[in-house]
Amino acid sequence: MSTGNSNGYSPKVRVELVVNGTVFDLAQVGPERGYVREPQDLPPCDGELTVYVDDETIRRRVHLLDGMSSESRLIRFGDPL
Repeated sequence: MSTGNSNGYSPKVRVELVVNGTVFDLAQVGPERGYVREPQDLPPCDGELTVYVDDETIRRRVHLLDGMSSESRLIRFGDPL
């Protein structure tokens, strides 16, 4: 069974998180968590998650529940405060 697209098309996808003007590229994202490519130490705070798929852009305000740690690529999201 093939999971690829039969016409050979793959959409261009980019995911980023902006916190206090700093842009973090995400390797993966789900509804409640993401994986930052290059994490830094941040306290819990609000940010904006942006997903770009080809020419479409989807934005979502999020709250980093545990902040971000330079020791872990995992971040957990919640609704903004």
